Amino acid sequence: WGIQPRTAIGQRADGVIALLVIDGRDITYSIGCTVGDLAQIFAKYNIVNAACCDGGASSVMAYNGEVITRNSSANPSLGRRLPNAFLVAPK
Repeated sequence: WGIQPRTAIGQRADGVIALLVIDGRDITYSIGCTVGDLAQIFAKYNIVNAACCDGGASSVMAYNGEVITRNSSANPSLGRRLPNAFLVAPK
């Protein structure tokens, strides 16, 4: 509830998939957002179907092998160790 780090996945009507990670719990960088804020962000990108995933220390986004988010764990460069992930790769 409230303002928290968030992770979500959404889809536009044309089938395009969007992945979103919002960092939080750091007043000097990002405090996070509400679920309503998340919905407004997705609406700007014409997302018509979406789901929230686990946020906080469970959320890390990497691009080209480098972490591009700052999660709220004790080790922000790695986050919480989890057994699953979404992987996007070229065909």
